[in-house]
Parts: sequence; C-alpha cells; structure tokens
Amino acid sequence: MRFKIVERNGKYFYEGSDGKLYGEGYDDAQDFNEGYAAVKKDDKWYFVDKDFNRCSENYDNALGFSEGYARIEKNGQWYFVDKDFDLHGEGYDYACSFSEGYARVRKDGKWYYVDKDFNLHGEGYDQAWDFSEDYAAVKKDGKWYYVDKYFNLHGEGYDYTNVFSGGYAKVEKDGKWYYVDKDFKLHGEGFDKAFVFSEGYAEVKKGGVWYCINKDFQIDDEDSALRVAEQDIKKINEIAPKCFLNEGFAKALNEVIYKHNTQKIEEMVYSGLLKLKEEMEGPYKLIESKKQEAEKLKQAKTDAKETFDKQFGNPDDEKE
Repeated sequence: MRFKIVERNGKYFYEGSDGKLYGEGYDDAQDFNEGYAAVKKDDKWYFVDKDFNRCSENYDNALGFSEGYARIEKNGQWYFVDKDFDLHGEGYDYACSFSEGYARVRKDGKWYYVDKDFNLHGEGYDQAWDFSEDYAAVKKDGKWYYVDKYFNLHGEGYDYTNVFSGGYAKVEKDGKWYYVDKDFKLHGEGFDKAFVFSEGYAEVKKGGVWYCINKDFQIDDEDSALRVAEQDIKKINEIAPKCFLNEGFAKALNEVIYKHNTQKIEEMVYSGLLKLKEEMEGPYKLIESKKQEAEKLKQAKTDAKETFDKQFGNPDDEKE
C-alpha cells in the first residue's frame, strides 16, 4: 500500500491508498523510504514500519533510508543505522545519505566520504558533493575538482562544478560555463549559463537566449530555443496540480517567459496557460477571465527572476 502524509488538527498521519488514516498522530513525519519512515513525537524521532510498529529507539533527529542506511542524530553527533537499527560510524558533525556506495560526512569542519564499512576516505575537503556516475565534485584550496572512487583528484581546478549527468559535468571557469567529459577534457565555447545533460541534450544560455545543445556541443537546430520553452512548460504541467490553487503556477509560467524573453515564446506560454486552465476547471480554477489572467501574469513578472531560480534551479545559486 502507498501512503501520503496528511495533517489533521495539528497532527500528522499517513493516508493509505485505501483512503484510511494510519499512525497515532505525530508531531512531524517523513515519507517512507525502503520500508521505513521517520516520525516525531514528544520532541523525539524514531522509525516505524508500514504496519506502524515502532522499530527503533528515540533520536534527536532522523532522516530516511538510502541504500540500506538511515541517518540519525544523537547527543549532538550524527551516525548511521541499518535496518536492524544498529548504530554505525564514529560520530560526525553531519552526515549525508549514501549515493553509489559512499556517503559524505563532515568531521572537524572538513568533508570526507565513508563506505558501507564506515571507513573514512578522502583528504578532508572544504566542500563536497555526492557521487554521480562514479565521480564526486570536491572543493580544495578555493578550487573545485573531481575525485573517483579511489579518491584520486581530477580536473584542472574550476571556479565551480556540478555532478556528472549523461557522461558530462558542467564546470565554471573565468565566468563562463563549459562541460567536461570523464577524461576531463573541456567542451563548449563558453556559455553564460548551463544546465546538466538530460536525455542527450542540455540547456545553455548564450547572448541572452536559451538553447538546447547536443553532445557535439552544438546548438541542435533553429527551433532549439522553442524546445527549451516546451520542456519548461512540461515541467510546469507536472507541478500544476500542486500549486494551481495559488499564484505559483502563474509565476512559474512567467519565469519561462522571463527566461526566454521572446514574443513568440510568450504567446506560446500564454496559450499553454489558457489550455491548462480549461483542462483544470473546478477545484483547480485559478482565475475567472482572460483579463484577470493577463493581469496576474503581468504582476507575476515582477517576481520572475527570484522565483525562477527556486522552481528550476540557477547555476549561480549553487555557489552559495
């Protein structure tokens, strides 16, 4: 059975796919991961299974399972627990979830990695990201590099990096964004902004316009900018049922307009909003007339830059 978290009179329960409520009413609750969920009651966290049996002792904090282990805080230190709820690790300032067999941990102000035997790896980094496609980005002495799973350092030292996706990672150098392959060869002509590859394409910004590039690092075709807008509208369609009752949906559409800033795309996005409005009448009705709709869109544009970053991610923000 699938469960979703619902709130009733200030307490959290799990609503099953059968429509019934489960659980005893918690002060806070997290989604199920790998068969268990972390819940909070009387200022302490513990885990429950899908029969809502209590499975663990109390913790100061708890975060869900990933690759067989969950993270818990106890007496100011973070550890890992397995599904028998045995404690693992030496106690860290903070611990992140496992990814590709390794988890990031912070100890004495530096970041390391632990394997599933809880051996410590790495030389102590200023910052670090999870492993993705066998490599992780790490920051050392003010520059970003990559490490493999033997913790050898790769790359020439970048101003900023991101995870590998589709065989390539985006890197920033001297204010421009490029891509590196797994031989750490630099690709691309230097873009103003860039996103990771997905399904063979990546979105890049050049000369104030967003395009799709292929893995030859060329703009795919003359309709590339429109394809980017269509992809963004698809993303908006996915979030629409969650935010259509407030102005978030209108703002998200305007963020696409802000991103592309062309009349043709603006008209396409506006038409998409009207079509979606027609399809989602009733409980999802946001505005009553085209005039009101246009006014909300116009007003939302004033917030477009800030909210765009929250909805779709901005490479610049990742540096904070």
